[in-house]
Amino acid sequence: MMPATQPPRTVFCFLCALGVLCAFVVNGSAQVGVERGVFHITLNGKEIGTERFEIGPSEKGLRATGELQITQPEVGRVVETATLVLAGGNEPTHYERIQKAPKRGSVTMTYTGEIAAVHYVTPEGQIQDVEFKVPKNVLILDTNFFHHYTFLVRHYDFLKGGQQHMTVLVPQEGLPGVVTVEYVGPDQSLRKLLAHTDQLDIELWTDDAGQVMKLRVPAANVEVTRESK
Repeated sequence: MMPATQPPRTVFCFLCALGVLCAFVVNGSAQVGVERGVFHITLNGKEIGTERFEIGPSEKGLRATGELQITQPEVGRVVETATLVLAGGNEPTHYERIQKAPKRGSVTMTYTGEIAAVHYVTPEGQIQDVEFKVPKNVLILDTNFFHHYTFLVRHYDFLKGGQQHMTVLVPQEGLPGVVTVEYVGPDQSLRKLLAHTDQLDIELWTDDAGQVMKLRVPAANVEVTRESK
């Protein structure tokens, strides 16, 4: 499952300063209807940006898009978009992340069977193509697109409960890994889950409909809150 060569680590490296690992978890069933929302992102108690997202059906199964806008003193205004296409709602066929500001860069992933072909273009203009083998229903992780946790909730089996392990892939690193998810219980009319990686513990709150309402990464002092309708 290791790539033949490592992808450029400079792609979106300034966003990694947030220390946040987010996930497209794509092993759940397709959902009917369209979900839209806005997240407000705070770092050390100060709002630094927003993420607008939409998840809904497409001709090929399911399509999830997001636009991230963050402002930080050391890098200025950061604008990125991400698009994931799933066949049947649970099998990734295409993923693209585009950095629009302060400089342009991109990561494009195409899936054929169990082979992921990745094309990297860094803000410095470096280009690299990588292929690696991954499970058919791999869970796609990427940084700072918080609406991806909607798929985490859809994937988790609440009837089974307990710790559930999910195979994941981080596009920027080109490395597989495992996320362990556990339902903690009700918390102030919401459902609380914990997601563990080898680097972070992530707290997640959803409503009964499976919509992500709040997310917190204690180690990074990052908190994400969904905007009220």
